Amino acid sequence: MKDEVTKMMEEMKKGYPGVYKIILDERNIYLTAMLQATVRQKQKVTKEISEDGFVPPVVVAVVGIAHQQGIQDLLNTSIIISSLLSRLISTNFSNYKD
Repeated sequence: MKDEVTKMMEEMKKGYPGVYKIILDERNIYLTAMLQATVRQKQKVTKEISEDGFVPPVVVAVVGIAHQQGIQDLLNTSIIISSLLSRLISTNFSNYKD
């Protein structure tokens, strides 16, 4: 299944690079940024569990097969959410015409 999806994504990238950029590349960046933000949020627990009252969260992400590799590749990259959002908001979508 993964091989078929990879092949379809490569065909999309060649035939519709603007669509590919929005649907896959930018979405991967956004999803990764949201996962990173979630991981940074410590969870409040009782002092019996942790002395400072906080523990790191356990995060389970369910994503589509087309996004798995892209997110894995980006996870160790620092993504600044404010710059990401300002870039996405200011995007001129007419640049994505094929």
